[in-house]
Amino acid sequence: MRIDKLGYVIYKMNLLSLKSIFRLISSILTRGLNLSALLHFSSNMFPHHIAIHDSKGSITYEQLNKTSTKLANYFYHHEQIKAGIRLGFVCRNHTTLVQGLFAASRVGADIFLLNPSLSISQLRDHIERFQLKYLIVDNDWNDQLEQEKNLKVIPVSKVESALRSPDKIMNEKLPKTSGSKLMLLTGGTTGKSKQVAHKPSIFNYLNPFLAILTKLKLLQYKNVFIATPIFHGYGLAILLAFLFLGKKVFITEKFNAETACHLISEYEIEAITVVPLMIQKMLQENPKELHSLRCIASGGAELSPKLILDVQSKLGPVLYNLYGTSETGLNMIATPHDLQYSLKTIGKKIKGMQLRVLDENQEALPAGIIGEFCIKNKWSMQNKKGRWVSTGDLGYYDQNGYFFLMWAKR
Repeated sequence: MRIDKLGYVIYKMNLLSLKSIFRLISSILTRGLNLSALLHFSSNMFPHHIAIHDSKGSITYEQLNKTSTKLANYFYHHEQIKAGIRLGFVCRNHTTLVQGLFAASRVGADIFLLNPSLSISQLRDHIERFQLKYLIVDNDWNDQLEQEKNLKVIPVSKVESALRSPDKIMNEKLPKTSGSKLMLLTGGTTGKSKQVAHKPSIFNYLNPFLAILTKLKLLQYKNVFIATPIFHGYGLAILLAFLFLGKKVFITEKFNAETACHLISEYEIEAITVVPLMIQKMLQENPKELHSLRCIASGGAELSPKLILDVQSKLGPVLYNLYGTSETGLNMIATPHDLQYSLKTIGKKIKGMQLRVLDENQEALPAGIIGEFCIKNKWSMQNKKGRWVSTGDLGYYDQNGYFFLMWAKR
């Protein structure tokens, strides 16, 4: 008897037990449809598992849930951060950022994830254009922003101080919220960024979640190293997927090839998120320390055939090529098997999304002809003008349904 993918995943995650289903429903009913409900569920399922490990140590799921709830109370009752408030994060990868994201979602704030590599003038432009009212920043940003008008700047050191305060703050009540949005900004550190709004939803994101689980085989791995920035949608998606599964997540504030290789070797890390330049630098640094890796998920930039062959020759068939955009989320995954079909493919469409290749007159093109990718799915940005999103990326598909990216708008 064949079990469909959804049933299989639910079965493997033990979600068919009445206790597990009750816990999931209870988390949503008490907290609302937000990221905090996901964490509350995971903390009940895997309380003593390590959730996050960074340079300061490890924190369990139970601890992460308690500290994030405590921080949500601090945000709500002491800083007046409530539903609809526009809150920005200018943080590198660390546990305090993760706690802050769950806490902000718990109180219903609209979360803007900003690149900490922005210049001060670019950051001020973002603050003004996106009408941010609060900003949580790494400590090195505080002196440059503390005098900004109509903006409350909260350095990470103050957040950490609140987390060390007496636990009586935990007893204060929080309303149930379901309106929190995640705002990813396109454009990187150059050009004019625009806001891309995503509302966390178990139902809207079911197809990309299942695609990540099944194609990358995440259920098989005990841990992941998120080397890519969490402020980017790619790093954030993998973080949330692994936390939902009760896995151990490693993060570092900055990427360093030598440090990354040592970390992978010491903790026998099995999965990692990278941009192509990261894996290239690690292979040059010390490929012998990378042999525990069973999944290298590459995204954010084009994978060169030369690099693919280098990974395959030194580490085996462990490389995956992910294609997505800030506006439309994840859309395709090329598995190691797909890369054997062609070193240049970005894979096939994941279930639940539609992709047209269009010419200049917005007419659909046949296989083999290069045009613009235009995408429709349920997990695209909420603030789009129509049902279809023009990506600006150019590519084509072949007769077997494989897609190829020729030029990406970055």
